[in-house]
Amino acid sequence: GNQSGTINSDIKPGAKGKVKLPITYSALQKLEINVYKESDVAVDQYVFDQSKPTLGEQSEVTEFFKWSTTGPAQIVECSKLKINISNENLIISDSSGNEILNGWPCLMLIPLNNTGDTQMTKNTPEYGLFSSTASNRRIEAIEMKKHNSSVTITLKESFTEAVGRTVMTVFADGRIELGYDYKMLTEANYRQWGMSFTLPETMNSLSWKRKGLWNAYPENHIGRNEGTAKLFYGHTECGLAGPAVKPTWDYCQDQTKFGSNDFRSTKRNILQASLQTENSAGIMVVSDGLQHLRCWFMDKKIHLLVAEYDNPGTERFLRVHSVNFDQPLKQGQAISGKINLQLLNSR
Repeated sequence: GNQSGTINSDIKPGAKGKVKLPITYSALQKLEINVYKESDVAVDQYVFDQSKPTLGEQSEVTEFFKWSTTGPAQIVECSKLKINISNENLIISDSSGNEILNGWPCLMLIPLNNTGDTQMTKNTPEYGLFSSTASNRRIEAIEMKKHNSSVTITLKESFTEAVGRTVMTVFADGRIELGYDYKMLTEANYRQWGMSFTLPETMNSLSWKRKGLWNAYPENHIGRNEGTAKLFYGHTECGLAGPAVKPTWDYCQDQTKFGSNDFRSTKRNILQASLQTENSAGIMVVSDGLQHLRCWFMDKKIHLLVAEYDNPGTERFLRVHSVNFDQPLKQGQAISGKINLQLLNSR
């Protein structure tokens, strides 16, 4: 809570000892321990969170959808949201008319590569964003099942790398349940794979909570367990070799045209994450700590990847460790995932 204090102990390195805190266990919510030794800089830090997670009770959906058509598009709407479905596009808007999702979700398969080099010389080329979706998409069929308070859309499709389907159920209370399963037609070692979504560029604030490798991180660390990041912070964009002059801001706020380091870095093992506009319109991903999330800005849209698999990559100093995470996909292998979303302006 709001209590704090200092305890001095005489426990030798490698030995065990006990210290007593002047608080009761029943009153304990979050305990932060900083360890110092002859310095103002902590040599270790721990955070023990005893608070229980807040569980939202799922209420019964009582509102019904209304159906209509506009040209080739089918319109599904209620007081909380609106869905525009056509062969070319899928648009989901919230209760205030804000577009939230704009485009069919798409399978993303990002292979490991060995390109890139040190960017410390003026002759180094500028590398683009290596985050393309699966290639040569061909939508074979779009099927819909209409229910009073939900609609289920099945997208059957093929890519050069895989063939399969995505099934999305949208409920009248703003919940979206998405499941996908594909069979690999090729084989490769991947950096990340999962399902990607496109959102308007106004969704420029990312908040998250995740299960980190450690329970304590610096407040400005891009891998902290929870936080909020802006797409851009208004600083000068980094050059090929980083900032041209010593920055007055934190590393997490360094930015390229694809977004800030804080915004576009992968958040592993998420429990929940949300993208929002300044007026709080947005969407939340609800997970179980086994999925990973990454966002970036490109082509005047925000891109959101919910990944079932994430590899640290092929950066040469890290590769000796990241090879232990490799899970190559073979031809004929099945891949699948389930994603739970919630429109934030529709509850």
